[in-house]
Amino acid sequence: MPLYKNTTDGWSHNGGDFEWKVGEWTPRIEECKIWERGYYLTNKPYKRYKWGGEVWEAEARDIVEWNDDECVCKQARITKLIPKPDWLCMAEQFVMDIPNTFFFSMCRPPKKEWRLFLADNWAAAWNAASDAARDAATSFEWNDALHAMKDAGLYAQMLVCDDLNINKLHRQHIIDRWDVWQRGYGLLCDVDGVLYVYGVRR
Repeated sequence: MPLYKNTTDGWSHNGGDFEWKVGEWTPRIEECKIWERGYYLTNKPYKRYKWGGEVWEAEARDIVEWNDDECVCKQARITKLIPKPDWLCMAEQFVMDIPNTFFFSMCRPPKKEWRLFLADNWAAAWNAASDAARDAATSFEWNDALHAMKDAGLYAQMLVCDDLNINKLHRQHIIDRWDVWQRGYGLLCDVDGVLYVYGVRR
């Protein structure tokens, strides 16, 4: 079974006083117990991944115990750095780009397929979109300014699942939702596939 070690700048995510170096065996620990003492490796490195970390192929000597995907052993070493997969690179880049999004700036033109509601201020525009959405459907998904991050999170999840067979319509819907925020408008909700969007008159 392939084993891996997650590190950040050469150190274990969860502490420890050993700086991991390629090919170097750790000092041996005889009294090992999972969650208490020993060296930890995993067979699912991206379940244990932390932002900005590294994933290494690893080897173990004298595995003492397993818990789910993680084992504790008396001695271990890292052997090869695993390049970041494309989905992780895309997700990290996306998150780094979020601060460059000019929320509620209306910096780009709206799309024709939106149901766009404009008013003299953002609260009035939100209310107008809300009233229209309530008339259009008995139930729908609500959004407000705080949920911009929800749509950002949904977009990031799509990137993480990039290699999975996700319906193109679902992918496009996620892209379209985030596009509303990138254009500087507010996204209230989705009613039967139509995005209800609000902004201010200029």
